[in-house]
Amino acid sequence: MALTPLGQHQTFGIDPGALSANEASYLSGFRTADELRNRAAKAAEEIDLRLRAKGFQLEAQPAPLNQEGET
Repeated sequence: MALTPLGQHQTFGIDPGALSANEASYLSGFRTADELRNRAAKAAEEIDLRLRAKGFQLEAQPAPLNQEGET
């Protein structure tokens, strides 16, 4: 079962109508909000590692979303 548009809105505060077709398609591939959260956290970590390897450092890490979609 994919993450539904209603689930996206309730969990992340994303209005499904604000998404492009490609964005909506990408998000619909996740089965759960936790799966999407984990992918976002992994991507943020990978970006941080690549930037550090190039000598950059992010000033502040964005706060991860909790179960209710809040920071």
